[in-house]
Amino acid sequence: MENVITPDLLVAIIAIAVTIVGWFTTPWITYKIQQRSPTAAKPIVPLTPNTISNSKQLPETLGPFAGRTDYLTKLNQAWDDPDTHIFVLTAFGGTGKTALVHKWLSEFQKNPTNERPYIWPFSDQGTQSQYEPSAAAFFTNALHHYDSAGTVVPYSDHDKGMQLAKLLKPKRQLMVLDGLDVMQRPKAQGGTLRDAGLKALLRELAQCHAGLILITSRQPIVEIQHDAGVVTQALGPLDEAEAIALFRSFRLRGRKADFAQAHQAWQGHALAL
Repeated sequence: MENVITPDLLVAIIAIAVTIVGWFTTPWITYKIQQRSPTAAKPIVPLTPNTISNSKQLPETLGPFAGRTDYLTKLNQAWDDPDTHIFVLTAFGGTGKTALVHKWLSEFQKNPTNERPYIWPFSDQGTQSQYEPSAAAFFTNALHHYDSAGTVVPYSDHDKGMQLAKLLKPKRQLMVLDGLDVMQRPKAQGGTLRDAGLKALLRELAQCHAGLILITSRQPIVEIQHDAGVVTQALGPLDEAEAIALFRSFRLRGRKADFAQAHQAWQGHALAL
């Protein structure tokens, strides 16, 4: 008898695979981010050419991009709106926050009037560093990047945030802070930012900024979420049409009903699909 993989069997196989991956990765990542000793020493960041003058790149995302036109429109509106200073995109992991930002930036940078955005991903803080997550490298890089006069970097974290905010306020430029949830406490502990410099920076820019700070996180930024200059946008799951378009972009062949069933089984979760 010929073996036939039905849609139900395919969904079950995928579910088992994702579950197994979760068993091995989720506890380790959670331990790394949340279970470190708060007294651990922070690393000293050497001032090399890579850390002084250049922003970083967003983490790579898997597969092609499909749908999300409403969210792309909202990002364009945020950039064009002089009263929007910070845009926070929130969602669970794997929903497609970074992929959406990738797509939007690819169009943003086609406009010759837009300056090159400054990008800083915080995601590696939770998986590659043996220390407590820190914004020290970000401030070292950003302050040298924006301060052509070479002003001495302040000692305290709060003063670093205030100085960077002063440099950024008059600039019509985009700054992307990806994966900022690494720098936030868990929701059960209030979800506040761990770093005094980031608190000072975002509080100042929420009040006045000629450009835009685009943040991705798994939770809102509680220190600024009620400020008039801040837009917090939850990223929802893919709808059925977007999920089918995603499957088609992988050149998968099958019935529309089967793709719709897979979308329903995974509730539109982008990475799972």
